[in-house]
Amino acid sequence: MNAARIAPENRLVLDGDGTIESGRLAVEQVFMRDTLPTAFMCVNDATALGVMNGHAARGYDIPREFSVIGFDDVPQATYVKPALTTIRQPRSAIGKQAMASLLTMLKTPDQKPSAHLIMPDLIVRGSVSEPLSATSR
Repeated sequence: MNAARIAPENRLVLDGDGTIESGRLAVEQVFMRDTLPTAFMCVNDATALGVMNGHAARGYDIPREFSVIGFDDVPQATYVKPALTTIRQPRSAIGKQAMASLLTMLKTPDQKPSAHLIMPDLIVRGSVSEPLSATSR
């Protein structure tokens, strides 16, 4: 949010348990506010699917009125309408790096383990678009 220059007073973080239902409940909580966000970045794809369901139940159009992005790239992400934009974790690269780190730690137990940054992939589908202006909502 810092990189996007979103002011702290315009940030909203809601707690949930990573389920479809918690995503739907998050939408209900958001609609109790005077100011609505333009986008929802969800902790996982299940939550994102719930957010999309919550908006559909209220008659809103994803992505025309709200953008939604998930995290994980579960198979169901391609079957919803619109297909869910998500962040895919490079599971093979994570596993290979974890194994290499474990083997290094076993060979040299006194050596402090090093951190590794493994970049995920942004999978662009249909659930994200430019935000509507506040006056057109």
